[in-house]
Amino acid sequence: MRVKCDLNGEWCELPEYITEFILAKSLVYVNTISRENYPIIQSLLFVNEHEKCTLRFLVNSKSNILVNLNHNPFLTLTLDKTHPSNPLRHEGIMIEAKAHLTSSANDIQLCYNELLDKYGVEIVTKILGAVEMDELIAIGTIPNKIVHWKGPFFQKLDCSKRKRKSANLTKG
Repeated sequence: MRVKCDLNGEWCELPEYITEFILAKSLVYVNTISRENYPIIQSLLFVNEHEKCTLRFLVNSKSNILVNLNHNPFLTLTLDKTHPSNPLRHEGIMIEAKAHLTSSANDIQLCYNELLDKYGVEIVTKILGAVEMDELIAIGTIPNKIVHWKGPFFQKLDCSKRKRKSANLTKG
């Protein structure tokens, strides 16, 4: 499946090695900053907007993440694969993004249904717990930077370079 991303006004199709993390049935590590400038990290279930790199998730309306995002809407999301024996083969992506919060019942229900489709009832209820829908807030993220790493090597995704590169290939 192709996933497109708008990074700072530049649209590009994500490479497969980044797309696999966005489509993975895994947890995302959500990092926010408290008013006291301390990082708060929590693992959550997530879905992505169809064919886009916008990640969405649900949080309890009383969660630290929500308190922090109301103070500062910027966050980082990390998705990774840890190699069992060789740390030089660890791989992952880090997404810097701006959060958009919504308490719309329709948005919350849509995100919840997509989580159920992706992970199944047992996992979603185990992670979210027995909460009422009106206790949840849906959070959508708009990425402004994506960094991929494999072992000790890090690379920032640059959509403008990808666009120029693909344009040159079509001219040729």
